[in-house]
Amino acid sequence: MQLMTQWERKGLTQGLRKGRAEGRLQEGQTLILRLLQRRFGPMPNGLEGQIRKLSLQQMETLAETVLDFSSVTHPKWWLKQIQ
Repeated sequence: MQLMTQWERKGLTQGLRKGRAEGRLQEGQTLILRLLQRRFGPMPNGLEGQIRKLSLQQMETLAETVLDFSSVTHPKWWLKQIQ
């Protein structure tokens, strides 16, 4: 008796991949927001929401850029550029 069919195994694998990607995205968002808040203080209204809407690829790009920001206006400018 087979415990898991090929389709069930494929579904489980796809679900795990999707869960990992979502987890990476959430962790990236949390880390970037913490870095920005530590450096610039409380975030302006709407900035956190804009960051939480980014794709994983956009989040990774922002993570590479965030250390170059010198004021809280830089993340706002960056977000406008990618939209």
